[in-house]
Amino acid sequence: MKWHNHKLCTFCIVFAATGRIFPSFIAGVGSILPDVFEAGLVKHRTITHWPFFYLAFIVTIVPVVKLVSWWAWLVVGCLLLGCLLHLAEDSLSKGGIPLFNPVGKKYGLGWYITDTVTETFVVTGIVAVAFYFSWRQGFLSADFLAHEIIWLLSWT
Repeated sequence: MKWHNHKLCTFCIVFAATGRIFPSFIAGVGSILPDVFEAGLVKHRTITHWPFFYLAFIVTIVPVVKLVSWWAWLVVGCLLLGCLLHLAEDSLSKGGIPLFNPVGKKYGLGWYITDTVTETFVVTGIVAVAFYFSWRQGFLSADFLAHEIIWLLSWT
């Protein structure tokens, strides 16, 4: 999946689940980290796309960061959530992700091939479902969004 689609899907999924813009934005940024971590140093969709890599961070780093501050915990947690959603989104592709071994067989549902119209269809479906759940929970109402934006602006 292309980076802009990872960010869009992840933002929409987290917003539909939480109704909060800040965690959704941070998770959206985190959604491109598995590709950024490769930095041309490792083969695409190997160690940086292995779920246990991020689960190990969640188990070891997140509790320590929570001791530092609530904000640090929120940011690190949302970044890692974005990474895991990146993997979930890539697991919908034909290329898949490694599940049991970072350099082993990749597993994918085959719903799309990156940079084709099938990717656009899958992204549109994810965003539409997320918008539906956001709407059903009242997260898209003018009052709710105004309150959320005011809360965000109060922190700047």
